[in-house]
Amino acid sequence: MAKEKCQLCGQSKAKRKCKVKGDIGICPVCCSKLRSDGCGDCTYYEASIRYHSEKSEKPQRERHFITPINPEIDEECDRILSMVESGHLSRGENLMRELYKKYPNYHTVLYGMGVCCALQEKFEEAVGFFKRAVAIFPYLTEAHFNMAMAYIKLGDIAGVVKAFREVIRVGGDKALVSEAKRRLDDLDKTVRKLNGLSLDAFLKNSETFGEAFEALQNHQFALAIGLFRRVLSTDPKHVQSWGNLGLAYAGIGERSRALECLDKALELDPDYEIAAVNRIGIEKMREGERLEWKMDSVDYYRDYKVRGKKSYIAEILGNLGDFLKK
Repeated sequence: MAKEKCQLCGQSKAKRKCKVKGDIGICPVCCSKLRSDGCGDCTYYEASIRYHSEKSEKPQRERHFITPINPEIDEECDRILSMVESGHLSRGENLMRELYKKYPNYHTVLYGMGVCCALQEKFEEAVGFFKRAVAIFPYLTEAHFNMAMAYIKLGDIAGVVKAFREVIRVGGDKALVSEAKRRLDDLDKTVRKLNGLSLDAFLKNSETFGEAFEALQNHQFALAIGLFRRVLSTDPKHVQSWGNLGLAYAGIGERSRALECLDKALELDPDYEIAAVNRIGIEKMREGERLEWKMDSVDYYRDYKVRGKKSYIAEILGNLGDFLKK
């Protein structure tokens, strides 16, 4: 239904089939207007019932998920996104920004802004808009899916996994749920192939590394050493941990251990230029002399890339491809 118009209103893009109307293509706004007990096993009806049920059962927790619905704004967003999809990105973005000025806290407008940003490769901005959209209306499956795709471009595997898992949890769009499951399965297989870890173990390591990296940046070297060692206990080939561990040892004046760690990093990746540069500086130190903090460190996801070489994270995410749901 790439460019089919809604067969009820004739204005907005048809994004789903209506079973009670003989499987004709309809837009989300007309779907919400028609929705009743007769919709039976429709996935959109099920998501709507679940949403309202959770609101009534847990009002104290779900109060911030009570979402005003304005069909006119929804129709305008859909019209603009159809324009964007047909190739008029600049014009569409300008219109969406005008709408955003009027309705800065409306979920479909925020979603539309996220799509426009993503199509211009402004992925961090896109993630910000998608997050705001699902914070207001958590069952916006397309926003979760596109957030995952933006995280792929940012090289944030934890973000990718969390967003795809939300697609599966929320449901509502069988095609997107199926695609999210496939991509998570591919990601898990790739992670296992590259380092022998499950996806969850990899994510736990990334969380631990983040704590270690923060400790290193704050000159809490003893804490950083323990945390980097914890990562390496399950992923002994993680080059960035060896490189940063070397800096942590240099920070407490243990020159020989620092050099051993940097040598290990370079053994695993001879092209790891930051480790080579840092090693030159540390080699000039005396044992017991503490490192003056002028060395480069690298975090878990935005790992160092050298000429012509695919980064570790790029290799993991490379199989996920590219797909944007408008």
